[in-house]
Amino acid sequence: MQFNLHEREHSMTTNYTRDRDGHRAITVHDLGNQRELQITTSKSSTGPLTTRATVYQIEGNSRRHMFSFGGIRGDFSAQVACTFPGRVTANVVRAQHEQCLGQLQEILQAVQKHYEAQAAAHA
Repeated sequence: MQFNLHEREHSMTTNYTRDRDGHRAITVHDLGNQRELQITTSKSSTGPLTTRATVYQIEGNSRRHMFSFGGIRGDFSAQVACTFPGRVTANVVRAQHEQCLGQLQEILQAVQKHYEAQAAAHA
């Protein structure tokens, strides 16, 4: 499976929100083949500010993520950053999220390697 590693601007959308759980940033990057990469930055329930990259399969009007407990099975999911700021403000979330988006090419390469390993294991 090949992903276009150079289509950053026109294939991503980023939203910054605040809800009862605090500030959150979500970027969705279309991977093609009915898949999307979601990069999310938010305060976790255990305290740190985390950024995760997760691939979802698009099925009609819904999205699904197949969990993997180690190994290459399931969909790609990885922690990109974990910090412990004194306060999780909108600016802190935005700064961490944008810093992680600077690693998009590396994340996309990791996603591609994940699915290539799955394809090789099933070949």
